[in-house]
Amino acid sequence: MLKTNNELFPVIDKEQEFQKIYNNTIEKVNFINSKYTSIHNGVECEELDSLVEKMNNFVLNLNRSTKLEEYLSFKLLVQNILKLLNECNHGEILPPEPEPELEPAVLNAILRNINKNLTGELTLGENAHLITTVEYELYQNNTRVEKVTTNTGSKIANFSTNTPGTYKFIAKYYWADKFKQITSNTLVIEEEVVPPPVEDGDFPTKLPYSNLWAHTVTTNGNYEITLNNTWGVIDSKLAVYLDGVLTEVLSTNFTATNKGSAKNIVPTSKYPTNKDLKFVYKVTYVRDEKTNDKVVVYYKSTTGVVEIATPDGGVKYCKHPEWNSEIEYGAATNKIVFFQGFHFKHSGWASKGDAPKLNGDWSPWTKLSAAEETAIDCPGNHVMDSAGTKPNAHLEPMNVAQVEGLGSPMEKMHITYTPEWGKWAGRKYTPKITSWNKISHMQYAFVDVIPNYTGKFNTDKDDISHLRRSAADAPNGTNLNVSPNIFDPGAAFSAYGGTNAFMTEYNEMCRKYPYVKPIASLGGWSRSAFFRDAAQPEKIDYFVQRCIDFIREFNMIGIDIDWEFPCDRRDGDLVDSPNDLGSPRAADDEEFLFTSLMQNLRKALDKAGEEDGKYYFLSCAIVSGKKHIQKSGIGVWHPVCDFISYMTYDVHGAFDPITNHQSYLFQNPNDPQAETNPNGNAFAIADLIQFVTTNYGVSASKITIGSPFYSRGWSGIFKPASGWLNPNTPGLYARTNIDAASNGSKGCSAPGTMDGGRGAGVLCLHHLNKLIKGENVSVRTLDMNGPANPHAGAILRGADFKYYYDEAAQTPYLYNESAGIFYTFEDERSVETKCQWVIENNLAGIISWDIAMDDYGIDPHGPEATTAYPTLYGAEHLLTSVIFEKFKTNSLRLNYLNRISR
Repeated sequence: MLKTNNELFPVIDKEQEFQKIYNNTIEKVNFINSKYTSIHNGVECEELDSLVEKMNNFVLNLNRSTKLEEYLSFKLLVQNILKLLNECNHGEILPPEPEPELEPAVLNAILRNINKNLTGELTLGENAHLITTVEYELYQNNTRVEKVTTNTGSKIANFSTNTPGTYKFIAKYYWADKFKQITSNTLVIEEEVVPPPVEDGDFPTKLPYSNLWAHTVTTNGNYEITLNNTWGVIDSKLAVYLDGVLTEVLSTNFTATNKGSAKNIVPTSKYPTNKDLKFVYKVTYVRDEKTNDKVVVYYKSTTGVVEIATPDGGVKYCKHPEWNSEIEYGAATNKIVFFQGFHFKHSGWASKGDAPKLNGDWSPWTKLSAAEETAIDCPGNHVMDSAGTKPNAHLEPMNVAQVEGLGSPMEKMHITYTPEWGKWAGRKYTPKITSWNKISHMQYAFVDVIPNYTGKFNTDKDDISHLRRSAADAPNGTNLNVSPNIFDPGAAFSAYGGTNAFMTEYNEMCRKYPYVKPIASLGGWSRSAFFRDAAQPEKIDYFVQRCIDFIREFNMIGIDIDWEFPCDRRDGDLVDSPNDLGSPRAADDEEFLFTSLMQNLRKALDKAGEEDGKYYFLSCAIVSGKKHIQKSGIGVWHPVCDFISYMTYDVHGAFDPITNHQSYLFQNPNDPQAETNPNGNAFAIADLIQFVTTNYGVSASKITIGSPFYSRGWSGIFKPASGWLNPNTPGLYARTNIDAASNGSKGCSAPGTMDGGRGAGVLCLHHLNKLIKGENVSVRTLDMNGPANPHAGAILRGADFKYYYDEAAQTPYLYNESAGIFYTFEDERSVETKCQWVIENNLAGIISWDIAMDDYGIDPHGPEATTAYPTLYGAEHLLTSVIFEKFKTNSLRLNYLNRISR
């Protein structure tokens, strides 16, 4: 006999009716088994044996989730068994009387429109727990548009449609072997009326293009739109665009007397949520007070929801912050806070230090009632910032390419450097000249790595003689503490730009363009000597903490390590620069020191990010030579980097005896590599990416490749008696006359306008373009206080130069056959090709060196470099603009083949 007690099915009160059904089933089964046993010995019936076994197995597996169709099959099985028993026993067996079947009551069906989503709901009555399945069918204008089925007896169904129309739903509900249906009320959703476009002369009818952004957050049922723009603003206005069409012009709520900052609060209910909603500030500012030059720009803001991943997998946080003793809670701040396990609200004003009270003493705070606590739906997490807008947690980097208004409108990165020395001597380049609206990352070049520094980050210039002596003589294990440091930028010209400090301008521009990521780049060619000391096990904690202190003080969002280069010993080149420390103590153990440094920085940046409520980036600039890559330990440390910048420039130069390209996308098959690259160290960019991704597992999506905004050059390049290697590319892969001091290993340099004491043939892009146009360029000493340019006084005649483009390598060069001068450089065509290759091969982007050598329309050594400074603010930069046009939104639609076929 089968058991009918609770060993198989524990009974709880609300399932009493189920137990009745089950007991009735067991009673039938026990009755059949009893009769089957009594006749089995005298009667042979194989069909009956099989059916009884199947019946008993069904009962053994019976449970509350047994489906309706299984009950119906069981009922038919019992009928067949009884029929066979009757036949075997001459019709003497009768089934037991069935128990009366219960019916659940469904009182009504209601369809509601809640927050523009349809919700169907059943009101249930007696015996509702017997319902096993409900099918909801939604009808629009008497046509079924959606069906939802549940097997849990759920009385709620959510439908995704909210299109205008007439709606109802029919619910079919099942119990035992029966079902019934009920029809809901009818609900009409009317088409939303959108106001017609507004005619306003201050704004265009269609949404204007803008790569500048205001900031919008949604809080307490409002959109809060904020504009922070403090330089020279004389007016700003605010408009609303729905689906790209001007809908309304709002009065601007200014927060600063110069109208450079504004904050508008607009109820979210005012505009439909199914429309593309944009707020746009139109800002007018004076760029040059002397000429009353007015400039109009648009700052566009999004209201889209941004999902940011957290380390715990997406824990939700309460929208109300913890009480903070340092905050004065006025009308404009959060009116609800969390304190000692409870939420409190205030009315009026709560001064700093006025804590909520639990003991009944007077307080401006009142504890929320139980109903109010339920209403705020607190998930139990309160690790918020003081404004209650985000958690103080390590936020993963968001994909800014998908979030309009919260990041640069570029699908790929353009990382560039602002050189702190660009302000010196004849150039006068400062951050305000940079076209910040067309870059994604701005790296400050360079933050020094120096010993024995413990003070503030605003010291005078370092004692070079002391540093050089330490770089060369300091033994491993010395007591040097090593820290980042920054030059005092007080030499920047105060007569123009309203500032006398380079870093002040840098910080000002970072605030003005919040989507550009400011990063501290440490080290560089002349200041990498002390990295090996900083990375020693007993020193590294000190150095890493000072790095964190540094980026916090200067409000930067990341660190770039430009260690040139681990394991590579080099004496300082004092002919070129008295500030060059070299790396005289470099050794092979720096592979492990570099790896340790990167891993420790990543841990410290993550910890600081958790404390500061932001994500801090870590990157490195690394040489693209094969030998260095093999010795760098990249296979171990690359996962801790957000991006890795390969310096794919200076691959060849006058340090080689044979002319070649300094940055080339593809390997030209005519290159006599046995001579130009005898050790296989130099890579074409495509080969470099293949090498590091295949051999070390580095993801292409975190790699940036270099673009030089300058030239490298040779002199003494004349046609050999045997002729050019390729008549179509004269001067290329040609041997130069040899620098006598190099024992035949180096060629003679071409004149360079940007050279120091050692010639390298470095021309900025503006001077290269002058030569291409046939204009002359004069060479002078760049820094009157530094080494004299060895080619000072030379005149480069543009009419003598001819432009060539190497189709195989995808890079240009200039050649003066009569004077034997050769320049390798980057131009609009080559950089556009390089950007397209980045897009097609899913690289992270481009890193350029450096933006001060891009062509921004003037001779950087001429008198206009200083006298025209006020009108250069935000000047267009030639190659920067080309990169931006390729990388900005929708650039992927450009046709690569059409571009290169011109």
